[in-house]
Amino acid sequence: MNTSTHYKSIRSPFQAVRKQSYNVQDKRHPVRLEIQKFIGAYQIDIQFEEDQETLQKFRHIPGLIAILCTLRKDGKVVGLGRSISVVNRINRIVERTVSMAINGSFLSACNSATKVLDTLRLEAPALTGPRGLGEAYKMPEEEVSEFAATDRQKSYLRELLSLAIEDEREREVKISQIDEMTKSEASAAIKILANAQ
Repeated sequence: MNTSTHYKSIRSPFQAVRKQSYNVQDKRHPVRLEIQKFIGAYQIDIQFEEDQETLQKFRHIPGLIAILCTLRKDGKVVGLGRSISVVNRINRIVERTVSMAINGSFLSACNSATKVLDTLRLEAPALTGPRGLGEAYKMPEEEVSEFAATDRQKSYLRELLSLAIEDEREREVKISQIDEMTKSEASAAIKILANAQ
């Protein structure tokens, strides 16, 4: 006797919304706008030196190598990284030991610099290079029209706005924004205005 039951899955209304939120190809999507803030070239100076402070604190450890890496932008420190390594009978290759300490301090400095990246973004005039989106992130022009609101949506929205908003200035401002709307934005606005009637 077959006792297995198969239920037809019911699609959640949130799944459709989730799919739309991952469409980052739209040039007005928040992800694209955030990416645009950071695109550019940064001039960062990297300085490696022996970390005397660490060497003093660990002077009881023989063969200790301590490196301090400093990242600077426009003379201001944006990241500090420290790393140590030890030359001993297990780890005898000096070149590799020093290289590990230098690389470790660089990674540590980069990690701490990521926490102050907002300072780089806020000093946007210091950026060099184009501020626009890179070609890899631009949507082909033929696909842009696919996401724009249809003429029928725009016409219906204009009609709904003229009925819903009495103030002429406010109505004109809202109507001027219709041409920039996507299909989903226009659809949401139509639902709101139609339900308000």
